[in-house]
Amino acid sequence: MSRDQILALIDAATSAITSHADELTRLDQAIGDGDHGSNMARGFQAIAAQREALGELELGDALQKAGMILVTTVGGASGPLYGSLLMGIGKGLKAGKGTTEALAEGVESVRRRGKSDVGAKTMLDVLVPTLEALRGGASPAELRGTATASREATRPMQASRGRASFLGERSIGHYDPGATSSCIDPRRLRRAGDVGMNGVVGIVIVSHSPKVAEGAADMVRQMVGDEVPCAWTGGNPVGALGTDPVKIRAAIDQVWTQAGVAVLVDLGGAEMNAEMAIEMLDGDRSSFVRICNAPIVEGAVVAATEASGGGSLEAVCAAAEELGP
Repeated sequence: MSRDQILALIDAATSAITSHADELTRLDQAIGDGDHGSNMARGFQAIAAQREALGELELGDALQKAGMILVTTVGGASGPLYGSLLMGIGKGLKAGKGTTEALAEGVESVRRRGKSDVGAKTMLDVLVPTLEALRGGASPAELRGTATASREATRPMQASRGRASFLGERSIGHYDPGATSSCIDPRRLRRAGDVGMNGVVGIVIVSHSPKVAEGAADMVRQMVGDEVPCAWTGGNPVGALGTDPVKIRAAIDQVWTQAGVAVLVDLGGAEMNAEMAIEMLDGDRSSFVRICNAPIVEGAVVAATEASGGGSLEAVCAAAEELGP
């Protein structure tokens, strides 16, 4: 994983936890000490404060160091548990294990540290089912669904570990705070850190009219946000109605990732120039670019939405093309 990817992962995780800190605190006030949100926010802000140094490390080393930061800055049980998770994943990666088995090592570290397992109303009630789904080849959207459903399943449980266990039956009817923090916005983290280390599919919008192309791109950003790379181009080389293969190639370069680029075009001439632009790409990059036969506005929004969930290039184009030309 590159330095920029590590930094993006840190920023995404910090943003996700910080933005949900109040929610986590409210949940913990019901069945815990009432400090889970503030503790987690403090820990990830401490990681963010060292983001530049972490970005210079290999991913395994960065995760181990980040885990140690959590152990030393997060109060209560959350620090040792989340710290063990990150350090375990980092240890697995440094041992040459793949992403899934490195995650498994992190989950096992949480089991050992917390002396707990699934069914005790803890973060393991999200981590273990999500790991099993990942081993089963689940898509990013399916992983998110598994994590959310697993968190929902903690509500009717009676806690048998942690501070909530002291409440006995009174812990029933409340979501577990640790399980909740374990499934916060996993799509955002997946996009930033990228499990496959390839990034998310980029979107290029090509129109004969610069205003049409820019408007479609603006709609994508308003609907999906800036997490999916999106570029637009329109007009011929002198600015009149038309398209330009050189500009299209530049737009592809702008949003390029190894996950691929989906190009949406409006009229026949735009498609022809897009094909030329793809042929102009260096090396084998042309095999990672596909022209989608879909309306540029609706198609671009649907394609970007699929890409935001970590969909493959084929899945992104298929989703857009369901709308028809």
